[in-house]
Amino acid sequence: MSMISDALSYPFEGEDSTANILLGGLLIMFSWLLLPVIYVFGYYVRVYQYTINGEDEPPSFPDCDVGETLVDGLKYLGVTIAYYLVPLLIFGVLMSIDPGAGLVLGGLVYLLTAYFVPAGIMSMVANESFTSAFQLENVLTVIKSKEYIVATLVAFGLSIPYMVFVFMVMFIPFIGWVLTGFLAFIFAVMVHYIYGCAYRNVMEDSFENN
Repeated sequence: MSMISDALSYPFEGEDSTANILLGGLLIMFSWLLLPVIYVFGYYVRVYQYTINGEDEPPSFPDCDVGETLVDGLKYLGVTIAYYLVPLLIFGVLMSIDPGAGLVLGGLVYLLTAYFVPAGIMSMVANESFTSAFQLENVLTVIKSKEYIVATLVAFGLSIPYMVFVFMVMFIPFIGWVLTGFLAFIFAVMVHYIYGCAYRNVMEDSFENN
């Protein structure tokens, strides 16, 4: 329960929490312009950095260096795209052979990839190297851990009420668009915090065992 309560309160911690949420929500609202969402991705990298390093409060979004944050956001996006390329290719091949089987197997491959992606991005962040996201030994160490499995289950559990509430408000003219943007940012920060804590604990256990 501590992980859940900590995650729920995390986006609201710190002096800049209101500014973080306002800026993040506004950027998400205009994510269709692409550049804003890349900037938000860069902030998620900062959340990983802070959490992995044991910081209790989220980074200040307004104080983030624009250039560095955009570069980090591009790296975040690059790792994500690279991980999903293979599932997309598999999905395309399967759909051309048997659309029914393609949907089922393609969906399973997609879910498996989604399980890998946070570990890959965190490996990149922790080691300050883009290629670390694809070092299989590091990634497998994380995804096989109890901490990472629990983090995934917690994130999934929190996503259910989040999606239900978003579905309830998203069709309200203008207000739904605004609320969805802010809720999406808050939820994403929670999830990145959950995974960041899991990664930190895995690395600490690995260091102690060695």
